[in-house]
Amino acid sequence: MLITGASRGIGAETAVQLGAEGAAVAVNFREKKRRADAVVRSIKESGGRALSVGADVTDPEAVDAMLNAVAAEFGAIDVLVLNASGGLELGADPGYA
Repeated sequence: MLITGASRGIGAETAVQLGAEGAAVAVNFREKKRRADAVVRSIKESGGRALSVGADVTDPEAVDAMLNAVAAEFGAIDVLVLNASGGLELGADPGYA
């Protein structure tokens, strides 16, 4: 499982809860590595498997590298939670959401 924007807020809570249920969770972050690592520690402390992986989801090369890292650690990605939003709204049409 890969959760984008999972270093804080709803993404972090989703990662922790699903990790506690046994999901192997890749915790994506853009800039908040320490927060993402704390989420990973929380998941591991509850007996789950987790990995933090930095990538700006607006950068295709960074996304490719992230997907490769997650696949190398967990195999195929069977669940994708698109939670990241930071920066995506810059310059976007007001109705983009």
